Amino acid sequence: MGVRVELEVEIARPRAEVFDYLARGENMPRWMSEFHSVEQLSDGAPGLGTTYRYRLKRPRRASTIEWVEFEQGRRLAFAGGRIRAGFGSLAPGGSLTLEDADPGGTRVRTVYEPKLGGVMRLMERPVAASIRRGRAGDLQRLKQLLENGGGT
Repeated sequence: MGVRVELEVEIARPRAEVFDYLARGENMPRWMSEFHSVEQLSDGAPGLGTTYRYRLKRPRRASTIEWVEFEQGRRLAFAGGRIRAGFGSLAPGGSLTLEDADPGGTRVRTVYEPKLGGVMRLMERPVAASIRRGRAGDLQRLKQLLENGGGT
């Protein structure tokens, strides 16, 4: 079955601006509550294959994440290395798809599909519920940040 959580938010900012902000992984700690820090490991501007190292707040773990799809102005997909969680593990994965929204705004559709390993496979429902709660709050922070000019 697996975990799949879909959420969306409308942001009153142009799509190109929202995409550029999201494509820079180092912005994640500004709007995603679980990240302590994110740094780009690969050279150059963000694009397909750009890799980041991230550190979580809790549990204090670190791993990498990579843009595995990168369609300028429209879509980002990511996959990450496994993180140990007790007797299980979790490898992040998912996508962000952007569409124009009236008037002059952007609809961001997110899909989170982590790959669970070990005992974590037995916890799909609670993991999905936790992701839904956390990411819904994160998307509201992203909306506020970009609409209030904090993303530039």
